[in-house]
Amino acid sequence: GVVRGTLSLGTEQCVAGVHVAGLLAAFRRRHPEVEIRLRQEGGLVLAEDVAAGRLDLAFAYRTRADSDQLRSVPLATEPMTLLCHPEHPLAAAGPVLSLRDLAEEVFVDFHPGWGPRRATDAAFATAGVPRAVSLEVNDVHSLLDLVEEDLGVAAAPRHFRHKRKSLHAIPLTGTGDAVYETVALLPPPQATSPAARALMKLLERGAR
Repeated sequence: GVVRGTLSLGTEQCVAGVHVAGLLAAFRRRHPEVEIRLRQEGGLVLAEDVAAGRLDLAFAYRTRADSDQLRSVPLATEPMTLLCHPEHPLAAAGPVLSLRDLAEEVFVDFHPGWGPRRATDAAFATAGVPRAVSLEVNDVHSLLDLVEEDLGVAAAPRHFRHKRKSLHAIPLTGTGDAVYETVALLPPPQATSPAARALMKLLERGAR
């Protein structure tokens, strides 16, 4: 029953529904003979790497449908939220905003390979609302820094607000079914490694 070998894991930044560091610490305590390898990347690349067998599993925002090479286990969903500087005009525009209220805004966002960016792009495209992403970053803290300096606004998962409480957060309406969905990406059951199965079992038991 001892699990050995290597666990190759990928993750996007600040995913909801799983505390990656705590989960890996719990895994190491139970399976000390497994070497853990962790890589942070955008969700599109992570999905491709799991499907191709380069990663055992990954935690990411959903970026593609399941296939013969890739399956997803839902972890959490969050509504779209606008983050802006407290003195930005939108901060006083109302308790909620629609995507059409944001048509003239300058946006801070991730690169297109990141899950939240792809979800946001899809929501605006479905609503027929143009969006200018002038400031692209590849980490959450840089995104929050730029919004805090009032250089742009950001549509982001709701829990990002708790990482920078100085920002103003406004719920977004008119987004249809658009949400930020966090999933665990895995290969088909028959191709899932023992280490990945052990990690998912810990996650299901609440070791987050």
